[in-house]
Amino acid sequence: MKMKRLFAALAACALTLPVAAFAACGDGNTQGDVGGDGVYVFEAEGVDLSEQSGRGWSNEETGCGMIQGENKAVIRGNKTVLNSISNKYFVGFFSTAGTTLEFNINAESAVTGATLVLRLASEWGTLTMDDSVMTIEVNGTTISYDAFTITGKKIDGATQIEYGVPFKDFEVSSKIDLNQGENTIKLIASGKPYPQTPSLCMGPGVDCIKIKSDAKLTWDSLWEDNKLNLKVDK
Repeated sequence: MKMKRLFAALAACALTLPVAAFAACGDGNTQGDVGGDGVYVFEAEGVDLSEQSGRGWSNEETGCGMIQGENKAVIRGNKTVLNSISNKYFVGFFSTAGTTLEFNINAESAVTGATLVLRLASEWGTLTMDDSVMTIEVNGTTISYDAFTITGKKIDGATQIEYGVPFKDFEVSSKIDLNQGENTIKLIASGKPYPQTPSLCMGPGVDCIKIKSDAKLTWDSLWEDNKLNLKVDK
């Protein structure tokens, strides 16, 4: 009887949770996590990072070394930020020109006017996102989007390199169309120089993308393989 009451309570909770609460609870699975109300979540740490690399404030990372979260001391020590990260991991070092996060997504049927949301944060202080920082491609076509601002902590020097402000959702202004079957969404770093240190380039930390779609969306996440190769701070 106790178990029945527990399941009933959990079911009631699921019916009353807001969409945002569902959407923040991805686990990187292969189906695309359903965020409620037709929202699908695709974790950045589930993409193929084998040929990717990028720079941060004081170091470079390649491949799965770009994945940060529970494996990084600087993030573990900042519970506010860690608790805002879907699946507890995100991709950092997304700054070097050409660094690309490619999401290969399958749509059960064609979709017109789907909504694309990016969940991002900044280690560069407040960061204005536009084409000079990141290009978005959908099925080989660059889409235009209105500039938006990621609020960050004031940075006084390279000692303040942590992500000090929680990750948030940013809805891309342009709607996207998806083909029936295979689709490719790419986030491409443009390599905008950091004003105080032009040898460094700025880019956001990328937690996940979310797509609100009338059609069922799936993907083959590489998270199960990637997490075996995480670079862990001791």
